[in-house]
Amino acid sequence: MKKCMIPLLCLFLLSACGKQPAPARYHVNDMLNCGCVFGDEFYYDFGAGQVRYYTPDGIKEGLCRDPLCTHEFGVGSCPDSTLTWGGGPHFATDGIKLYCNTPIPFQHALTRRICSLSPDGTDMKMLYEFEATGNNSLDLVFADGFLYFEEGRYNEDYDRSAGYLDLSDQYSFIIRIPITGGRAEQVTKERGEIGSHFDADEKTLIRAFPTAGEIERTDLKTGDTERIPLPGVFTGVYPRLIDGTLYLTAYISRSVEVDRGDGTKVIYDGERWFLYRATDGGWEMLAESETRFVFAGDEIWTVREGMPEYLGTKAYPTGKGSETADWDIFDTHANRIMKIDVKTGKISETALGEGVGEGESVYRIFGVGENVLYAVLSDPRGQIEGKPARGQVCLSREDLSVIWRQEP
Repeated sequence: MKKCMIPLLCLFLLSACGKQPAPARYHVNDMLNCGCVFGDEFYYDFGAGQVRYYTPDGIKEGLCRDPLCTHEFGVGSCPDSTLTWGGGPHFATDGIKLYCNTPIPFQHALTRRICSLSPDGTDMKMLYEFEATGNNSLDLVFADGFLYFEEGRYNEDYDRSAGYLDLSDQYSFIIRIPITGGRAEQVTKERGEIGSHFDADEKTLIRAFPTAGEIERTDLKTGDTERIPLPGVFTGVYPRLIDGTLYLTAYISRSVEVDRGDGTKVIYDGERWFLYRATDGGWEMLAESETRFVFAGDEIWTVREGMPEYLGTKAYPTGKGSETADWDIFDTHANRIMKIDVKTGKISETALGEGVGEGESVYRIFGVGENVLYAVLSDPRGQIEGKPARGQVCLSREDLSVIWRQEP
């Protein structure tokens, strides 16, 4: 009898092990893009009316795998209908599941829904539903088994029939729910600025108050808060927690006067981005750039531009009948990728690799996977000749060579 116990025990242990959840894959949640990286896949709809996810094998459209599904809103648990009929969702992930903050159409008020689903579009589940305001943030943050999001509300004396929406009529609280669903919990006590950005980890919630020029840090265990002055006045502010350390990306608008070549000047409008790390005494600036910073595991990526060069002016349709408007076209010479190592602080720059056309620039990076990165390339000189302005590409993370590209 005793001899039979060992095989039975082994069988029980193997069965129990088989029920263990899969380990989390490489993943990054990016509040600037309203998307997330899961392994080498990047999930976002880019306003296409259908969820798109980017893979090393190309762009895939739609998460629904049912060949008989009509994708009509309200039919079953089709992710394509539920997530896109009311507008684009904001994605987040824990490396195992996808989570979405998405609007719901055909409601009497602005209503949003928090959902979970598997990356292949199956096992979709509604976790929470709430009424939002017109400027409600779409941010969705995963941390320590919870999903954090902003719940906007109107002031008590706001007149909804007035037909005018002002930011001062709205305020917000940060709410969290377990990733499996359940009771919602209000995390912040003080009213926050509507539409501002935030981040969280297992210990701390960080919320931006850009108008007040401050960052609010909330201890998730005690509820205690403190205010940290921002290192400057910015147009946009995005806090980030990495291994318990607070980082900040922020930008201001900038205008550069460029010579047309005929003695006259033209203005190039762009942005100036800053990357900071919080210290005991305030803030340490790690880098500056002309484009946004993209977080990718232990690295932070950005595109470096050169001095903008005026190439010419071209008429483009405005979308109003046959009407056109003149647009000045510039070459920003954005062909260098800068990486900041979070652990060492080392900064390196790399030129674009094989397959990138001569004169092509990086318009922006929108996702960095475990082995690849996704970006938009522009050809400003070709644009003057009437060629497509921009195309999406998948680049090797190792040498920045082109894996695939899709023209507009």
